[in-house]
Amino acid sequence: MIPIFVISLPDCTVRRKKISSCLDSLSLPFEFIDGVDGRNGLPIEFEQLIDREGMTRSYRQVMNDADLGCALSHIKTYRMMVDRDLDWSLILEDDAVVLEPAVEYLNDGHYRMADITQLGYFRSYIRDGSRRPLFGQFSAFPKITEAPGAFGYVISRRLAEYWSTRLVPVHREADWPKCSKDFVWDVVHPCLVMHPEHTEGQSIIWTASRERRQKHFLEKVGMHPRTWASAWVKLTSRRIP
Repeated sequence: MIPIFVISLPDCTVRRKKISSCLDSLSLPFEFIDGVDGRNGLPIEFEQLIDREGMTRSYRQVMNDADLGCALSHIKTYRMMVDRDLDWSLILEDDAVVLEPAVEYLNDGHYRMADITQLGYFRSYIRDGSRRPLFGQFSAFPKITEAPGAFGYVISRRLAEYWSTRLVPVHREADWPKCSKDFVWDVVHPCLVMHPEHTEGQSIIWTASRERRQKHFLEKVGMHPRTWASAWVKLTSRRIP
């Protein structure tokens, strides 16, 4: 079975108990990875791994310390994969809900077709002509645009090694960093890993306020190339889920 790592803060006992019950019921062995805790300010030893000025230039939301802790936790897991020489790993956040069909997906090794496959996400865009059937109702599609949600994905050692060095110093969220076109990035539809709706206190990151970056003038009037690119994607693809 593919190694499974669950990123969780050490004191999140309720979350740990819930996801433990979920994975145990599916007979999926796993290991907890203690996340970097930024809820009350990021520990000073991590500041050298952060580019606070860079993230305000490159991202639409100024990351709070909980965001940064999340990103550092994923990077920590990538480095551990490399250190252990693991070819593949399933990485989950502790509020993920793994569905029963995920067991068949993992056992059959469908994830080997891509360097990273998101089993869960909040939204994505796909082109039906790029569909690759997996089993039953499930299919894989190449990712067209960012698919927010780093709560459940399979990653190869090759990409883990690339990200573990390229993402430091951190200047954007864990979902998702950029990667070279040399890597294959898929999404599975329907999702095999779900995420609860954001509610008061449900998400550690979203309980902290976020400051949005001021939009470029051309974005405000709909003339920025990024706006045109987004419109073209919406015209030529289909949004899921």
